[in-house]
Amino acid sequence: GSGRHTLYRPPGRSGGLASGQLAKDSSVYEVAILRAGDTTTYELRIPWAETGGLTPALGVKAGLSLQLFDADGAGAPAVMTWGGGLRPAWSPAGFGVLTLTE
Repeated sequence: GSGRHTLYRPPGRSGGLASGQLAKDSSVYEVAILRAGDTTTYELRIPWAETGGLTPALGVKAGLSLQLFDADGAGAPAVMTWGGGLRPAWSPAGFGVLTLTE
C-alpha cells in the first residue's frame, strides 16, 4: 500500500483477528479513494477470512460500523460515520446492519 490511507482495528476489539494498522503498507486490505468533481468515493476490500467467520451468501446479515477520519492537515479532522456503537463507548448493539445482496 501507499501508506497514505490506513485501516485500524483496536486491539481490545479485534475478536482474535489482527489488530492495529491493517491497510497501511499491506496487501491484505485494499483501500481506494476516488474523486470526481465534488464527489469522493471510498472503497475498501476486506478478505472474508478477516470478517470473523462470516460466510458469503445472499441474505447474510452482519453488524458493521465504519468511521472515517479525514485528517489532511487543513484544520480539525472531518469525521464521517456509518452505523453507531463506536464512540464514545464500544456498543455492538448500535452497529449498522450489512445485508449481502446481488
